[in-house]
Amino acid sequence: MSSFLERLVQALFRGPAEAVDAADRPLVDDAIEAFVETVEPRVRLRSGYHAKLAGSAARTIAHLRALVRAPLGPVLLCRAAWSEDPRVHAHLDAAAIVKLVDPHAHTGLSDQIAHDAAERARKAAVEARRR
Repeated sequence: MSSFLERLVQALFRGPAEAVDAADRPLVDDAIEAFVETVEPRVRLRSGYHAKLAGSAARTIAHLRALVRAPLGPVLLCRAAWSEDPRVHAHLDAAAIVKLVDPHAHTGLSDQIAHDAAERARKAAVEARRR
């Protein structure tokens, strides 16, 4: 018998599917149990918890499948992307993005903050190359 995570990965990477079908019922059941066990096992004391969570678990699995199949596009590094694209905002701080876009720009940040941001970016790049 394969583990829950193995079945989840297999289900996510199999052929296209818009929704979770009856064949995925064991996956949905295992997902519900894993969520309940991880978040709050006392949820099991509530009658009908499984039926109440089944729709959410199935939609989560369908959403994860859609994310896996979505084409990966380029991430634009510019000032507009900083405020519009959460991926840029999540991975770079303000000083780092400004320095990437325009190394000679005045950021309005203190030199120490800009220096610290550049140093963190440099260390992260060194660590990435070591892996």
